[in-house]
Amino acid sequence: MNKTTYSFPFFLGLLEGDGSIQVNHWRKRILQFRILIKLKYTEDNYRMLTEIRDELNIFNVHIRNDYVLLIEDDKRKLKLLIKRIDLFGGFLLTKVRLRYCFFKYALKHDITFSEYAAIKSNSEWFGYQKIVPYDYNDILTKPFFDDWLCGIIEAEGCFSVRKSKNHSFSISQKDELDFINAVKLKFSLPNKIQTRSNSLYVIETYNRRAINDIILFCDTKLKGQKQVSLNYFKTFFYDINKCRV
Repeated sequence: MNKTTYSFPFFLGLLEGDGSIQVNHWRKRILQFRILIKLKYTEDNYRMLTEIRDELNIFNVHIRNDYVLLIEDDKRKLKLLIKRIDLFGGFLLTKVRLRYCFFKYALKHDITFSEYAAIKSNSEWFGYQKIVPYDYNDILTKPFFDDWLCGIIEAEGCFSVRKSKNHSFSISQKDELDFINAVKLKFSLPNKIQTRSNSLYVIETYNRRAINDIILFCDTKLKGQKQVSLNYFKTFFYDINKCRV
């Protein structure tokens, strides 16, 4: 199998969807920094993460129980990664931008545990105040939006095959209404955004035209297990709809 090429925005989208940006402490003495992506272990997810590791020349890949993890905790390498993330304009989801702001500040300034604890307890910390949430138009007009969205769909998108033959695509995010609105506008989805418990925003479509557009947008751009799911989904979707899409 030929090696796949990954765009950096795809990686950022995958990281925002299924990743974690962490600043932890060891016995209230030493701060530990880590960026990771954690996916269900499958051969396709393992291949995708190892290829991302090789292309970025950073991270390590580990298999733990039923998961495959892409992990980096070396501070020197993390500082190089920060420079590259900032070159692309950073992240798009507000909650990730807040975590990243703290992570970057703590890493660059080599803060003490006392400073760490003070910032963690202060939701009005000056770094957080600099974060202005993006609205859906800000998100849609980012030049790297399409590749980034493919990364998010790889992490969070769901192609559902149903016995009723009302097959669907859905995507959700907690506390990120503008992101869901951006997806709705991107694909002209006729469906209403649903609000579930704990500010979880969901959009799901059964619309044949919309699903066909999403398939055309995603096909061959998804890289791991989600592409396998999409291929499986297509066999049912096009079989029942044939030329009607």
